[in-house]
Amino acid sequence: MDLQHLIGKPRTDIPVPLHPGKRRVVCSTCAVTMDYSADRQTIVFDTDTGLIQSVKCG
Repeated sequence: MDLQHLIGKPRTDIPVPLHPGKRRVVCSTCAVTMDYSADRQTIVFDTDTGLIQSVKCG
């Protein structure tokens, strides 16, 4: 599912994933593992504003 349209919107707009293991939602200052998974979406939101900054694979 392409979620690029969420950039700039509040993190509360992120839809509940069908497969939770294939999506992670992290804050811009959160520590995350650096393991790469091509079939996983990573959504990053700004810690202060709660707005989504990026949506990428990995």
